[in-house]
Amino acid sequence: MKKPVISTLGNHFQISYGPNFLPFRPDGQANWNVRLDSIARPPTEWRAELLLAAQQIAAEAQAEVCCYLDGSFASQAMLQAFKWSRIPCRAIIPRFLKNFNIHSMSQAVIVAEQAKVPYEIVDIDVEKFFDQPEALAMLQKYSTDRVDQLVAMKIWSFFKEQNRFMVFPFGFPLLENQKDGWKVIETERDYGIFQYQKDVDVPGVSCFFKWSPEVNLSFLQDPILRAVVTNIRPADHFSDVVKKEVLNNYFLIFGDNDWHGFEKCGDMIKKFYVNVRLIPNISFRSLVFTYADYFSRLQQQPSTQVRPPAAG
Repeated sequence: MKKPVISTLGNHFQISYGPNFLPFRPDGQANWNVRLDSIARPPTEWRAELLLAAQQIAAEAQAEVCCYLDGSFASQAMLQAFKWSRIPCRAIIPRFLKNFNIHSMSQAVIVAEQAKVPYEIVDIDVEKFFDQPEALAMLQKYSTDRVDQLVAMKIWSFFKEQNRFMVFPFGFPLLENQKDGWKVIETERDYGIFQYQKDVDVPGVSCFFKWSPEVNLSFLQDPILRAVVTNIRPADHFSDVVKKEVLNNYFLIFGDNDWHGFEKCGDMIKKFYVNVRLIPNISFRSLVFTYADYFSRLQQQPSTQVRPPAAG
């Protein structure tokens, strides 16, 4: 008997639309709802929480654990969380035809080889993918224009009928220093792959860094991050430099750039976004929290439903 899909621990993180909490957006004006569950226990430091997440995920998997390794800092940290938890896993490394992502792919291969993790390179013709209706259809259905997630969904579809348990390095909250202070921003477009998994009912974890409330809160408690959001350390946003420094406190991050593979795809992506702008009423919702409010929501009991104001 097939186990139900568990995309986060206890399905603590949920997305819905409108007053009836529909699982997918029914029209262009539907409100976007996010359920933020609070912690069940005080979290430990972030690395320990991520290693525990890897162990809990492995316990749920009924197949080979495959970590999506695109070379980004987050994907490196995720792979190491499984490796350091002594969980057998395989790295899935995307390779764009015509060597569009040779820089990030090469970085990913080095990371896998240094970790002594077996890896599999998966080819995808991103030029063809973004030039055909499929990418736009996925964008509309799953409410995201993030090209990295659209490609990740496509690669996940390659393994849908195989005995693989895919894990993806998404789920980081967006941190931004606005005029009235630091904000934590949850955006609809950052969870397209979460919606994809819910739709196709495939086992795996779409947002490793959203696995549990304890993972979320322990990240926000990081000393470097706290120094940034309290303006002890000046910064405009959670930059690649700050992100690498935070991650390097817990993991061994290779490379100077947080590459995701699309850095050499400028013309292709520009053309794709020209077509995106032709879609009537295309927009993506966001929820903006103060850092303190987001922090307290993870600490409080019971869990709460958070809804944005009605769309204008």
